[in-house]
Amino acid sequence: MKLKELFENNPISFAFEDNTYIGDQPLEKQQVSFDVAYSRPLGTYNGHEIWGSRYFGKDMDLYGILDEHRNVLAWCIFDTVKNPGSSTFLRAYVDKAHRGQSLTLMIINFLTEKTKEKIIIDKDEVTSDASRGMIKSWFNSNAKCRFKMKFFNNCKLMRKTDIDKILKAGVKNEISITMEAISDKVLPRYGSGERILMDWSW
Repeated sequence: MKLKELFENNPISFAFEDNTYIGDQPLEKQQVSFDVAYSRPLGTYNGHEIWGSRYFGKDMDLYGILDEHRNVLAWCIFDTVKNPGSSTFLRAYVDKAHRGQSLTLMIINFLTEKTKEKIIIDKDEVTSDASRGMIKSWFNSNAKCRFKMKFFNNCKLMRKTDIDKILKAGVKNEISITMEAISDKVLPRYGSGERILMDWSW
């Protein structure tokens, strides 16, 4: 059978394939780039420089944290079309050597606090176990989050939030989540200088 016939008898389907509610995705294989041809530094957060890239085209915003050698330490991808006026959170990844440093949270904090972006995790978004645990940790540690989280069931704001039930592993998530800035205060996108720690005088 020729290739043309194989394609006609087995067409490619772009139907939604739901196979990642349990476990984690092999994101190490995801190719991203912050080449200067389509990327720029956007600002800083907690001493880290935040970069933005159009690597995936005009409808996807890619943000990342790079080290001094331009190695990518962490990245997040957002759909800018699905929910007009907001960024829809799709994927995040942190290099294995830098996990536990809240790098994804720094990107989210930068977007919500310094650029006043509204971020949405849609109810139909495939969310891995690790991502669910990360979102729960944000909800439970308000001191680190520079944004407020709201939960919606069929577009209706939920007054009571059972975060363990909402983000239970192994089940489809029916709740959408928004993340927005706590205050309207405008902050400079770039910080500078060193923090000076004074020694105690006895």
